[in-house]
Amino acid sequence: MQGRERPVEWAHAVAAVRPGWERRHGVAGHRAAQNLPDRVARLAASWDLTVLGPLATGAESVVVAVRDAADRPGVLKCRPPADPGTGREAMALTHLASPGVVGLRAAALDEGVLWLGRVVPGHPVAQEPDDRVAVSAFCQVASSLPRYLAAPDPNACGAAPTPFPNLGQQLDALETWPSALPKGEWLLAERLVALAHRLADSTRTPCLLHGDLHDDNILAAAGGAFCAIDPKGVWGDPAYEPACFLMNRWTRSSGPSAGMAAALAARLALDARRVLGWTFVHTALSLAWSQEDDGVAAPATDGRWALLRYVTHVMDGWEP
Repeated sequence: MQGRERPVEWAHAVAAVRPGWERRHGVAGHRAAQNLPDRVARLAASWDLTVLGPLATGAESVVVAVRDAADRPGVLKCRPPADPGTGREAMALTHLASPGVVGLRAAALDEGVLWLGRVVPGHPVAQEPDDRVAVSAFCQVASSLPRYLAAPDPNACGAAPTPFPNLGQQLDALETWPSALPKGEWLLAERLVALAHRLADSTRTPCLLHGDLHDDNILAAAGGAFCAIDPKGVWGDPAYEPACFLMNRWTRSSGPSAGMAAALAARLALDARRVLGWTFVHTALSLAWSQEDDGVAAPATDGRWALLRYVTHVMDGWEP
């Protein structure tokens, strides 16, 4: 996230981020939120930056607008000092460095702060109502990402030759998820778990993925270009990369479309059925993560359930 165009008051940013930081880090998270303005001021002085103010807050981070000595716009992405997400994101930005990914200018890992370039104008593709334009933006960014390919290996999805987690590890969240669901959803969830393992076991050329390339993490840049932010860094099947993008588009607006997935896959030279399969698996993961966070299953009216039921129409009898 890089946030709104104009900064907000520090008190508002601190109040917004404090509950999430306290849940994750306890007393240390509370102190990190309270001390955030001082921490930002200290680092800005060391990097010769002018602080303009907070732009965006989320459960995990605060984004602060800055300008450097050459008047270039940038942001400081701030987490609690103990948060491992800062180091992981810094590594992902370094490994995925390309014109299609926001640049990492400096990192203070012990302070939980990254100095990043700012994408201008910065409007997220999530605001684009035309799916064709959104797909084009996704493909522009995804095709620009460097790929670190391993030798073909049927078991490669279970071993990550980088400091990043592998997709197989993320699938662990699905193992106990079905048993906590009502019977109707349980049967569907069981099918999704089986599909997830078939996809993982049949991955032949895993690579380093952005891992969270949905349409809120693709921003409009200058000259009609687009730029990705907030990489997670995941080692896995290239066909997984579009999954969160398609899930977001389909659950928020257009509804599932095998044709849309096929067009996207063709532009990126991916197997369209694997793209669809991973989209359903990611949707199941999203529901499992929500249930873990909230303590209860998402209601039947949640659009992700409708997307999962679509699997019965397009994936029956398919083997990866």
